[in-house]
Amino acid sequence: MTAKRSKRLSPVAQFASTREQQAAVCMAESQRKLDECNARLQELVQYRDEYANTFQQAGSSGLQAIPMRDFQVFLEKLGNVISNQRSLVAQAQGEHAKTKAQWLKLRGKAQALGKVVSRYQLEERRQDASREQSEADEHALTRR
Repeated sequence: MTAKRSKRLSPVAQFASTREQQAAVCMAESQRKLDECNARLQELVQYRDEYANTFQQAGSSGLQAIPMRDFQVFLEKLGNVISNQRSLVAQAQGEHAKTKAQWLKLRGKAQALGKVVSRYQLEERRQDASREQSEADEHALTRR
């Protein structure tokens, strides 16, 4: 007797489920990286804002030209770092979008295969029950 359809399809469904789980891990990692990039960006923006506030306070109390220029140069450097960090955030967002799309695709396949296997198993149980009932009926008839 050949193997039942559910038994033949189970390894395929299991493989699809494993791939979906691996994609979920990749998606979680990309989310972690995105969160780190965003946190770093917020830190940089907050630092720049605090530094700019210090610069304004120092400027209002009268700051000489050289220290004022140093403040401005440092603020400009911070602006460049923030710009670079925004680029990293955009890259991380793109990567996360890709990993999420891949996970959703693989999850859909795994769920579909799981449903097919379940449907086959239900069919097979019904057929087995029907066959057992027929055999029991036949056995009861032959005993009479």
